[in-house]
Amino acid sequence: MCKLILFGLFIFTSVTGIYGQDPQFSQFYSNPLYLAPSFAGAAGGSRICANVRDQWFSLPATFMTYSFSYDHYFSNFNSGFGLLGYKDAAGSGQLGTLSMGVQYSYNFKIFETVSLRSGIHFSYMEHGLV
Repeated sequence: MCKLILFGLFIFTSVTGIYGQDPQFSQFYSNPLYLAPSFAGAAGGSRICANVRDQWFSLPATFMTYSFSYDHYFSNFNSGFGLLGYKDAAGSGQLGTLSMGVQYSYNFKIFETVSLRSGIHFSYMEHGLV
């Protein structure tokens, strides 16, 4: 067990840097499934969201991001199910990301007025020229 912990610590500390860039939406609350998978089904019914982000539109090569999501709450199971897809294209080379995924959330009732909603997200992601 000690060797496993030391190996995990070695792997964790040997990473020199992690680089990533996610698109940032100015009205993040209008894109709840992109924000967190626990929002799947949080509206208590069905919900459809579509978002477009055009950054630096006055330049010839812009950063364009499209996002679409759908979610539904199943009250019999205290669960929410969601679908999320987005495409992010950067600059004139159209370097970007395409992602499609499914989300699941479950609502745990702790007390009469207190609940906890957890969520999980599975996605397929493709990086490169889109």
